[in-house]
Order: sequence, then structure tokens, then C-alpha cells
Amino acid sequence: MTSVANQLKENLGIQDVKFRKMAPADLSSLLNDGKNKGPFRQNWVIDYPSIQNYLDGLYYPGNRSGWSNKEFDALVAKGNALQGTEAISAYQQAEDIALREMPYIPLWNWQDQSAWSDRIENVVIDPYAAGLHLDRVTVND
Repeated sequence: MTSVANQLKENLGIQDVKFRKMAPADLSSLLNDGKNKGPFRQNWVIDYPSIQNYLDGLYYPGNRSGWSNKEFDALVAKGNALQGTEAISAYQQAEDIALREMPYIPLWNWQDQSAWSDRIENVVIDPYAAGLHLDRVTVND
């Protein structure tokens, strides 16, 4: 967060940058009540492999940013009512709107690193949860 503050100061001339560490419940209350008056850190981890997980969770009505777009909302609702490639098409159109209007500014993405060896088996890497499941790994004899 210090890096973000320094960039705001150096590139935009915003000198009075202060960060508050808040309990999740306190931040949720500020955001849900519409009382937040500045930028906030929002993160989202994909729960299942679908574009719907991001669009519905971050941008759909009731989202924390307060951003709203009727065309976007209609496309997400359409995607939620459809299945397969038709749903994906509606979500992709909605995503185009979110990318054009950019209600959130992406700053970074988490990374996990793993290694591989022929001497082990049962290596399960789960990009949607805990990364490498060490409890499942066995050694080849």
C-alpha cells in the first residue's frame, strides 16, 4: 500500500494520502451504507471457474463500489438466466462495459508458485482454492 501512496503523491500530486487498517465488518458497514468517501482496497478471489463469479460479485447491483450501469446489469441478469455458450456471450458483453468504464482499478494479482518432480505422485494444483494440496502428495518408491 505504501507503493500505491507513493505513486499517488508522485504522479498525481496527492500529498495527503493516509491508510486506515479496518476490520472487515467495519469496512463492510461503511461501504454497504454508502458512507465511504474515498478509495478503498477491494480484493476478490475466484470461487469457481466462471466469468460470472467476478462480474456478479464485484459489479452487479448491491456491489460495494456504488457503480451502476443498466446495460451491464441487464447483460449479467441475462447471463445468469442462461447456460453454456449463451451465458458466456452475455457475460463477455457485460465485461466489455466494465472494462470500458473501469469502476475498479486493478493494482496487482496474487501469484502462487509450484514445482514438479517425477519422484512424487498425486500432485493436485487447485487455482481456485489453496493452490498446491500438500496433504495429497505421495512419494514414489
